[in-house]
Amino acid sequence: MSNEFFNYMPFYRYASGIRHFSRFVEVGVYSGASCAYMTKQLLGRNIPFEMYAVDLWDKVNTETDYERIVSTPIWIEFTTRLQREHLLEYVRVIQKESTKAAADFAYQSLDFVFIDANHKYEHVKADIEAWKPKIKLGGMLSGHDICEDSCGVKKAVDEQFGDDYSMMAGCWYKFMK
Repeated sequence: MSNEFFNYMPFYRYASGIRHFSRFVEVGVYSGASCAYMTKQLLGRNIPFEMYAVDLWDKVNTETDYERIVSTPIWIEFTTRLQREHLLEYVRVIQKESTKAAADFAYQSLDFVFIDANHKYEHVKADIEAWKPKIKLGGMLSGHDICEDSCGVKKAVDEQFGDDYSMMAGCWYKFMK
């Protein structure tokens, strides 16, 4: 199973430990290592929660300009992981482009959104703009790869929030006010 991109366990432990958070979305799930980890953390709290996994998986090659080819086995790896770890019943899978998926959620209805999909500037910017209104007051908008110079994450986050965001384990996050 592919885990090479999941290097932010401390951040997910932190976010899952915020006890009043109950509605979580991970945007850009890939093989599901981080989604499975977060779901297990949430189960350990013994508090009701909703976990949504948003990704195109194998459709990414035909529906976006993502720079990396994603093969069908990634979808199979994701679903196999959730089945093997007995998590499928706890994760609501949305196979849809991120901004279209965001439109399915009500205004200020989510506690936590983690953006880790297409890292091109225009996509990160669109993801932030689509998901930000969906975060409850006091909720958290966040994402990965802020430290990667070769992508557009930092530029999009800086444009949206200036220096008014925090960082942990290669992730950025912002509590909504």
